[in-house]
Amino acid sequence: MDNETPSETVVGRRWPFHPKNLGLAIALICFPAAILSAPIEQTIAAEFVPYISALRTVLAFFGGAGFTAWLSMSTYEYIHEKSQRREWDRQFALEKVREFYGPLYDELQSNLLLLRRDFTTLHTNAVSFFKTRYISLLVPSALIKKGKVLSDAVMNYNDQYAALFGKLTEIVQGFTNAWIEDNRGMADDGVFSGAEARYILGRTHVGFEQSYARFLRKTDIALHTIRLKISESPSEMSLPETTVSGNIKEFDKELRAIVLSSLEATKLLGMCTQIETATSDVIRELVPLVKAPYE
Repeated sequence: MDNETPSETVVGRRWPFHPKNLGLAIALICFPAAILSAPIEQTIAAEFVPYISALRTVLAFFGGAGFTAWLSMSTYEYIHEKSQRREWDRQFALEKVREFYGPLYDELQSNLLLLRRDFTTLHTNAVSFFKTRYISLLVPSALIKKGKVLSDAVMNYNDQYAALFGKLTEIVQGFTNAWIEDNRGMADDGVFSGAEARYILGRTHVGFEQSYARFLRKTDIALHTIRLKISESPSEMSLPETTVSGNIKEFDKELRAIVLSSLEATKLLGMCTQIETATSDVIRELVPLVKAPYE
C-alpha cells in the first residue's frame, strides 16, 4: 500500500498475516465460537456443562486479547504513521528551503539591492531554476508562474543594461564637453568617473554621490579655466571675459534633464521597475514557504 514503509512492504510480501491482523483473526474466530457455545450447554449432559463454560471463558479471553492487540497496534501504527509523515514532510520542506527557497530569497534581496544601488549584472543562479521543468513538480504553481515572469525580466535586463548604460555615459560626456567648450572652458575627459549617469538615475551607492560631487567640481573648474591670450609682448598679456552662462548649477540642471528624458534612461528605469515589481510578487509567495517548516 502507499502508506506502508519499505520494510512493511517486504514483510507483507513474505508473510500475509501482519501481527495486528493475526490478533483480529483470533478475535473473529474466538468470539463467534464463544457465542455459539452458549446454546450447546442446554443440549448436552450436565456433567459436560462446566467444560463448555470453561471453554467459552477461554475463547472469550483469547478473543478479547486478540481484539485488544489488534486495536492497540492499529492505534499505534496510525499515530506513528501520522507522526512519521509529518516529519518526512517537514524534512522535505526544510530541504526545499535549504536547496531552493533560501538561496532564491537571498538572491532576490541581493538583486533588489543591486538595482537600487547600481547598474550592474543581476544574479541569475536561483531564478534560472524556474526554467527547469522538474521544479514545477516541487513548488506551488503560483510561484512558478510569477518566477518565470521575474526570470524573463532579469535575463532581458542583463542582456541590455550594458549597452543602455554605455549610451547614457556617452550622453553625459558629450553634453559636458559641449557645454564647457561653448563657455570657452577647457574640455577634459579627466572630469568623468563613469558614475554620473548612475547617480542622476537615482542609484543610492554612496560612492556615486561622492563621484558626482567631484565631477561637478572638476566641471566647474573646467568651465572657468581661462585661456590666456599672449601677444608679442608679455606685458600685453590679457584675460578674456568669462561668461555667466557657465554657471555650474544651470549645467547640473540641464544635464539631469537631458539624461532623464533620454530613451535609454526611460527604458532602463522601466526594466528596473518591472524587475522590482516581479521580485516583490515572488517574495510574497516565497516568504510563507520559507517560514512554514519552522512554525
